[in-house]
Amino acid sequence: QSQNKPQWLRKGAENWSPRRVLVAKFLAGRPFRYGVVVCILLNVAMIIYETNLSAACHPNFDGRMELCPSYTGNILWLQVADFLFLGIFWLEVLLQLFVTRLNFFSKSFLNVLDFIIVVSGLLGVVLPRTVDLSLVRVLRVTRLLRALKTVSHFRELNMMVHGMTSAFRTMIFGTVLLSIA
Repeated sequence: QSQNKPQWLRKGAENWSPRRVLVAKFLAGRPFRYGVVVCILLNVAMIIYETNLSAACHPNFDGRMELCPSYTGNILWLQVADFLFLGIFWLEVLLQLFVTRLNFFSKSFLNVLDFIIVVSGLLGVVLPRTVDLSLVRVLRVTRLLRALKTVSHFRELNMMVHGMTSAFRTMIFGTVLLSIA
């Protein structure tokens, strides 16, 4: 039965407070993990939709995007959905930090990437009025990187991506060797 638990829940959890154990079990549960995957995929779809709407504003509204009728800052439901997704992702990161403490950053590269993406998402919400819009766009696009996290939730997809990256490395190495010869 302990093999079904995540590594961080198996080691040292006997000294944790009951609240910390409860949050850890919640984070490790399938409903939460799949819920996060669904939120990530919906957020990616929303970002693609927003980008498509913003593209309709170019080049006619360059420099004055807020005048464009399809500018995403003028569409209330997109702003609300953006805040909702950002809140869900912040909650996930905060709960993981609560459970794993500072080990959160050393456990997985995806955790560090998640933290950077969520912080950049918050900056993208806080800074739009004070910073150049191109920086805000870059910060929003980094949220697409969260889709990488979905790979870790599906064993078959993880194996497929690992196989493709291994094959890619082998092809690069082979190309380098052939170009030397």
